[in-house]
Amino acid sequence: MDTHQLYIIGRFVTSQAEDTIDILNPATEAVISKIPKATEDEVNQAVEGAAA
Repeated sequence: MDTHQLYIIGRFVTSQAEDTIDILNPATEAVISKIPKATEDEVNQAVEGAAA
């Protein structure tokens, strides 16, 4: 199963977090992908980048 990177300030980055969030197919509720749970620092970087 694919685990994707975070997209922060125009680039894909590997999260420092080990936890992931399952992405579900809404029709079947099967897990189709995973994304990392962003750390607080990663969220702050994304917010600051969006505000710039």
